[in-house]
Amino acid sequence: MTGNDSQHDSFDEGFSRSYEKDSSPIIETSDEISFFDLSQNYCVCFVDVSESTKTTATIKDSQKIRDYYSTFLNSMAAIISEFHGRIIKSTGDGILYYFPSTSNVEDDSGFSDVLECGLTMIAVRSVISAKLAGIVSSMSYRVSADYGRVEVARSAGNPDRDDLFGSTVNLCTKINSKASPNEMVIGGDLYQVLKNPSYSSLYSMYKFKGKTEYCLDAKHPYPVYTVARKESINSDGVIRRYDKLFDTLNLKKHLLQSATHSTNIIHQSKSTRYVDHEIGQKKSSYNVLIVDDEPDVLLTYRSFLEDAGYNVEAFSEPQESLKKFAEHATSYYDLVILDIRMPGVNGLQLYSRMKAIDPEIKIIFLSALDAAEELLSILPGTRNNDTFIRKPVDLRMFINTVKTVLN
Repeated sequence: MTGNDSQHDSFDEGFSRSYEKDSSPIIETSDEISFFDLSQNYCVCFVDVSESTKTTATIKDSQKIRDYYSTFLNSMAAIISEFHGRIIKSTGDGILYYFPSTSNVEDDSGFSDVLECGLTMIAVRSVISAKLAGIVSSMSYRVSADYGRVEVARSAGNPDRDDLFGSTVNLCTKINSKASPNEMVIGGDLYQVLKNPSYSSLYSMYKFKGKTEYCLDAKHPYPVYTVARKESINSDGVIRRYDKLFDTLNLKKHLLQSATHSTNIIHQSKSTRYVDHEIGQKKSSYNVLIVDDEPDVLLTYRSFLEDAGYNVEAFSEPQESLKKFAEHATSYYDLVILDIRMPGVNGLQLYSRMKAIDPEIKIIFLSALDAAEELLSILPGTRNNDTFIRKPVDLRMFINTVKTVLN
């Protein structure tokens, strides 16, 4: 550890508000940065886009560049706010933020927010990528978190927002590069807090794996760990859990509509915001089955369709979907949406087996493969109402295609 094992001061969760009343900056308020005469232990986090410079260099339209950054930054800001985090600053293609409640190490709820916030950011990647279809093929980013002592300050340019300084902040941003794209990592100090026996129930919910070390110097390597949920990623229950999380956080509004929100850190004119008022409000009588082996992608499709009013069942395991399909009477499902490239039983094999059960079932294929559409054209049994959609999927086009196939 880097000095946090000596003691952990416990402050009230409302510390960030109380020091505004009980403490004053120790230097003149006319200075650019004014420090409070208090130090504090916090979880500090950083989310950063992978290769944004390379990506934006290929985008010639200025409005698309603005959309690229504003969609990502405002979506991340919405998630941070919902998990009770506070933004410290934006860094062009990333956000530095922290969790005030983690000042009290005797309460694990703040640390749970840290982990769930980061993993939710990763989980909604496909939703953000879908929103940016037509600008970039996909969005990738990394999340890092660490715990330790920081110095709290306010800047003259933004007196309503905390600014944090110290080695914990520096380490958090440095270890971000140790994460793979679309992965969350934590530093050794945070890992030691989570390993505390009093946190056993929280610790048991996640998988931590030593990934690498960040070299503070030649004699002091600093351990870095990846974080993932322990739940199986190939069950319908996980998708339902994500759905419940989305409903709780109301992220659909933030991510699919880009509505004005109090946490927005990039503002767009009203004319550039996308709000699809045509996506249905009434519950449909159509039953739709979706199969895709990527849970976050599956969540995206399910969210799109349920927002449009369809009855949806989603599976990331092809064999489970086939078993469910066979259990129902013929014509129970009005539409099946299949990803083509899946391990074990791929979408084309699944198609043949479902057609043998119900020859009239309508199918929509999804794939990022260049030759997928040509392959489908020669597949025996395909018909005009068996449709192909190329990934990444655009929301409006996806819903319009479903409507066309079902009507």
